[in-house]
Amino acid sequence: MPIYDFKCLTCQRPFSLEYKSLSAYAAASAHPCPTCQSDKTTRRIGRIAIAKGDEAHLDVLTEGAVLSAIDENDPVAVGQYMKKMSQTVGNDLGDSLDEAIDQLQSEKTDRA
Repeated sequence: MPIYDFKCLTCQRPFSLEYKSLSAYAAASAHPCPTCQSDKTTRRIGRIAIAKGDEAHLDVLTEGAVLSAIDENDPVAVGQYMKKMSQTVGNDLGDSLDEAIDQLQSEKTDRA
């Protein structure tokens, strides 16, 4: 069900109205304020969310610019990339990956 955001021009309060369909919204002659019942309202642009599937997330992670930024000779960078990829697709690679990345990071810091 679509939810539309409005602002009352009389009392200045924002509010949302839910309609059963797009056609129900279009058929409504007015969108009255639930606070003061005024018909003097204006539609506001609200937030939108676009759902992406696993494939779309993987496309972003495997773009050339993303992959070329990873130093393949740096095991910490590769491990962090693997961790990010597993979080993106919702696969838990377990605590052992986190521990390995932490250990590599501490070894790299000790060498510096």
